Amino acid sequence: MALDLSIGFSQAEVEALFAKQKKLLLKLTVQFSDSGSTVTYRAISDCEKIIKACQTALAKMDPATYGEPSARVKKTEVEDFDL
Repeated sequence: MALDLSIGFSQAEVEALFAKQKKLLLKLTVQFSDSGSTVTYRAISDCEKIIKACQTALAKMDPATYGEPSARVKKTEVEDFDL
C-alpha cells in the first residue's frame, strides 16, 4: 500500500519533505570495491517512493498548481453484453 501524505501532513510539510528528497536524490550513491574493481551506482528506491508519495499528495492538495491526480483505470469487466 502506498504512503498517503495527504492525510496528517500540511501542504507546506509535504513541500519541505519533497525538497529534501530531491536534494538527497542527487547525493545518493553507493560504491563497492572487490579485487581491484569498483562499482558505483545510485540507491534511489526509498527516495523514489517518498518523492512519488509527495507528488501524489501535492496533486490531491493543490490540483491547480500540481496537476490533477491520476485516475487510471486498473480493471474493467463486461459481462452479458448483447447487441
